[in-house]
This record gives sequence, C-alpha cells and structure tokens, in this order.
Amino acid sequence: MPKFSPLRIISWMALLVAALGIVAQPAMAADAKKPRVVVAVFTKDTARQDLLMRNLQNLHKDRPQATIEVVAFGPGLSLMTRKVDGSDNSMSKSVAALSEAGVKFLACGHTMRAMKISKDDLLPNVGVVPSGIVHVVDRQQEGWAYFAP
Repeated sequence: MPKFSPLRIISWMALLVAALGIVAQPAMAADAKKPRVVVAVFTKDTARQDLLMRNLQNLHKDRPQATIEVVAFGPGLSLMTRKVDGSDNSMSKSVAALSEAGVKFLACGHTMRAMKISKDDLLPNVGVVPSGIVHVVDRQQEGWAYFAP
C-alpha cells in the first residue's frame, strides 16, 4: 500500500489548485469581455432620460456584447409608458431601437399598481418585474455594473 505523507498530499493539492486556476481563467476572461449593466431610472426629467438614451446608445455601440437592463420605477416609469401627461412618449423610438438591439426595459410592478398603469399602457417589449429597486439590488449583488442618469 502506498504511503501518503503530509508533504505529498499538500503537493498534490497545490498542483490540483493550480490546474483548476488555469482551466478557470479562460471562462473568467470570457465573462470579463461580456459586461452586464443594470440601469435605474427614477426621474421623469426628460433631459435626464434623453441623456440616458444617448448613454445607452454609446454603451451598446462600444460594447455590443454587453447585457443591459433598464429598470424604471417611481416617476421614471414615464420612460416606458405609451403616453406621458396625455401626449405620445417622445422617447418611444429610442426605447424601441434599443429594445430591438437587445437592451431589456423593465417596469416596476409596485409603481405600476400605485400609478394605476396596466401592461397595455407600457411601450411594446417592456417587461415587468415585481419590484424595480429589488431587481436593481439583486443585479448588483450578482456583480452587475450599475449606473443611473
């Protein structure tokens, strides 16, 4: 029966850890090249929303492989509704173009209920999450980058 000394066991463990590190590096490098970004929109200010749309267009242009989610809650939900103060949403074309490019737009279910907004009141391709702020916090805990306009 072979004899396993503590030094031999430690040597084998070190070799195993090194091998696992080498195998894991390509996967970690691939993840580093695919950024994940969550954006919180909580303002109805159209200048800030317009800035957000330009930021998102630039991000998508410079990092087309990025996974991007835009989460609107509170007054920021106006970014994703068909009508804003009775008029057509001026951001609808930008939201549609970015949505077609793969950016996810998500509305807060709590805000929708509080403001009496139905799914039909939202722009096409806008999804709903139960709680906007919880979704943003969860994404941050998962390691997603965060920004808000």
